[in-house]
Amino acid sequence: MNKGVEALKEYQAKVARGEIERPKQRNPIERSQDEPKSKAKAIEAKCYDCIYDPLAGGNWRTQVKNCECVDCPLWKVRPGA
Repeated sequence: MNKGVEALKEYQAKVARGEIERPKQRNPIERSQDEPKSKAKAIEAKCYDCIYDPLAGGNWRTQVKNCECVDCPLWKVRPGA
């Protein structure tokens, strides 16, 4: 078996046993704060803030990709467009 696959399985087993705490997933707004000069991160953060609804189903990228607000100045450059 590939060493990378073995390492991944070992990591997953340790997470399942509680030996390793999985890092918290950060949303696009939090990631954009790490790189305040990144236009791409800023666009992702704005689209996430505008459209993402965790109760609507799907992840934020799918919701942004399916955005129908063509009047938005960021619509043509939104993630997944």
